[in-house]
Amino acid sequence: MRAQPTHAPPAPTRAHPALAAQAGRALGDAAVVKASGEALTRVLAACAAQDALTEVVSRCAALLHKHEHVAALLAALAERCVAAEDPALPHALLHALFGGVDPSTYKEAATRQSGGVANVARFLTDLAERCG
Repeated sequence: MRAQPTHAPPAPTRAHPALAAQAGRALGDAAVVKASGEALTRVLAACAAQDALTEVVSRCAALLHKHEHVAALLAALAERCVAAEDPALPHALLHALFGGVDPSTYKEAATRQSGGVANVARFLTDLAERCG
Protein backbone atom coordinates (compact mmCIF):
# COMPACT_ATOMS: atom_id res chain seq x y z
CA MET A 1 0.00 0.00 0.00
CA ARG A 2 1.31 3.46 -0.95
CA ALA A 3 1.91 6.00 1.76
CA GLN A 4 -0.39 8.99 1.67
CA PRO A 5 1.21 12.45 1.56
CA THR A 6 1.48 14.01 5.00
CA HIS A 7 1.07 17.60 3.86
CA ALA A 8 -1.98 19.31 2.46
CA PRO A 9 -1.86 20.65 -1.09
CA PRO A 10 -1.21 24.38 -1.32
CA ALA A 11 -4.29 26.56 -1.15
CA PRO A 12 -5.28 28.09 -4.47
CA THR A 13 -3.93 31.57 -5.02
CA ARG A 14 -6.56 34.28 -4.80
CA ALA A 15 -6.27 37.44 -6.83
CA HIS A 16 -6.15 40.50 -4.66
CA PRO A 17 -8.70 43.20 -5.56
CA ALA A 18 -5.87 45.76 -5.43
CA LEU A 19 -4.19 43.99 -8.36
CA ALA A 20 -7.44 44.18 -10.31
CA ALA A 21 -7.74 47.87 -9.45
CA GLN A 22 -4.16 48.57 -10.56
CA ALA A 23 -4.64 46.69 -13.84
CA GLY A 24 -7.96 48.45 -14.33
CA ARG A 25 -6.33 51.86 -13.90
CA ALA A 26 -3.67 50.88 -16.44
CA LEU A 27 -6.44 50.31 -19.01
CA GLY A 28 -7.05 54.05 -19.06
CA ASP A 29 -3.55 54.79 -20.36
CA ALA A 30 -3.38 54.18 -24.11
CA ALA A 31 0.43 54.01 -24.09
CA VAL A 32 0.42 51.31 -21.41
CA VAL A 33 -2.23 49.36 -23.30
CA LYS A 34 -0.25 49.60 -26.53
CA ALA A 35 2.91 48.39 -24.82
CA SER A 36 1.41 45.70 -22.61
CA GLY A 37 -2.18 45.01 -23.65
CA GLU A 38 -1.59 41.26 -23.77
CA ALA A 39 -0.24 41.25 -20.22
CA LEU A 40 -3.16 43.36 -19.01
CA THR A 41 -5.68 40.94 -20.49
CA ARG A 42 -3.94 38.03 -18.73
CA VAL A 43 -3.95 39.84 -15.37
CA LEU A 44 -7.56 40.96 -15.65
CA ALA A 45 -8.74 37.52 -16.79
CA ALA A 46 -6.97 35.91 -13.83
CA CYS A 47 -8.42 38.43 -11.37
CA ALA A 48 -11.93 38.01 -12.75
CA ALA A 49 -11.69 34.23 -12.65
CA GLN A 50 -10.73 34.30 -8.98
CA ASP A 51 -12.21 36.77 -6.52
CA ALA A 52 -12.20 40.20 -8.17
CA LEU A 53 -14.93 39.94 -10.82
CA THR A 54 -16.86 42.93 -9.45
CA GLU A 55 -13.76 45.15 -9.39
CA VAL A 56 -12.70 44.18 -12.92
CA VAL A 57 -16.18 44.66 -14.40
CA SER A 58 -16.68 48.01 -12.67
CA ARG A 59 -13.32 49.34 -13.87
CA CYS A 60 -13.75 48.04 -17.42
CA ALA A 61 -17.27 49.41 -17.79
CA ALA A 62 -16.25 52.85 -16.53
CA LEU A 63 -13.18 53.01 -18.80
CA LEU A 64 -15.08 51.84 -21.86
CA HIS A 65 -17.21 54.98 -21.68
CA LYS A 66 -14.15 57.23 -21.38
CA HIS A 67 -11.46 55.79 -23.66
CA GLU A 68 -11.69 54.68 -27.28
CA HIS A 69 -8.74 52.25 -27.04
CA VAL A 70 -10.43 50.18 -24.32
CA ALA A 71 -13.00 48.55 -26.64
CA ALA A 72 -10.48 46.40 -28.52
CA LEU A 73 -8.73 45.37 -25.31
CA LEU A 74 -12.02 44.34 -23.70
CA ALA A 75 -12.90 42.30 -26.77
CA ALA A 76 -9.53 40.52 -26.47
CA LEU A 77 -10.13 40.02 -22.75
CA ALA A 78 -13.58 38.53 -23.39
CA GLU A 79 -12.13 36.24 -26.05
CA ARG A 80 -9.43 35.05 -23.63
CA CYS A 81 -12.02 34.30 -20.92
CA VAL A 82 -14.33 32.41 -23.29
CA ALA A 83 -11.39 30.40 -24.67
CA ALA A 84 -10.52 29.45 -21.08
CA GLU A 85 -14.14 28.33 -20.61
CA ASP A 86 -14.68 31.00 -17.95
CA PRO A 87 -17.23 33.37 -19.51
CA ALA A 88 -18.21 35.09 -16.25
CA LEU A 89 -16.31 38.30 -17.09
CA PRO A 90 -17.77 38.94 -20.54
CA HIS A 91 -21.23 37.95 -19.29
CA ALA A 92 -21.01 40.24 -16.27
CA LEU A 93 -19.67 43.06 -18.44
CA LEU A 94 -22.58 42.71 -20.88
CA HIS A 95 -25.04 42.72 -17.98
CA ALA A 96 -23.41 45.82 -16.47
CA LEU A 97 -23.18 47.78 -19.73
CA PHE A 98 -26.52 46.92 -21.31
CA GLY A 99 -28.69 45.39 -18.64
CA GLY A 100 -28.12 47.89 -15.87
CA VAL A 101 -27.07 45.06 -13.54
CA ASP A 102 -24.75 45.96 -10.68
CA PRO A 103 -21.60 43.81 -11.06
CA SER A 104 -21.73 42.86 -7.37
CA THR A 105 -25.12 41.18 -7.94
CA TYR A 106 -24.23 39.67 -11.33
CA LYS A 107 -24.36 36.01 -10.27
CA GLU A 108 -27.81 36.42 -8.73
CA ALA A 109 -29.10 38.31 -11.78
CA ALA A 110 -27.59 35.79 -14.18
CA THR A 111 -29.47 32.93 -12.55
CA ARG A 112 -32.76 34.85 -12.59
CA GLN A 113 -32.36 36.03 -16.19
CA SER A 114 -30.51 33.17 -17.86
CA GLY A 115 -31.30 34.37 -21.40
CA GLY A 116 -30.21 37.94 -20.77
CA VAL A 117 -26.57 37.59 -21.75
CA ALA A 118 -27.36 35.56 -24.85
CA ASN A 119 -30.00 38.08 -25.91
CA VAL A 120 -27.64 41.03 -25.47
CA ALA A 121 -24.92 39.19 -27.38
CA ARG A 122 -27.34 38.49 -30.24
CA PHE A 123 -28.38 42.14 -30.26
CA LEU A 124 -24.78 43.31 -30.48
CA THR A 125 -24.00 40.85 -33.28
CA ASP A 126 -27.06 41.91 -35.27
CA LEU A 127 -26.35 45.58 -34.63
CA ALA A 128 -22.76 45.21 -35.82
CA GLU A 129 -23.89 43.42 -39.00
CA ARG A 130 -26.53 46.04 -39.80
CA CYS A 131 -24.63 49.16 -38.86
CA GLY A 132 -20.99 48.14 -39.26
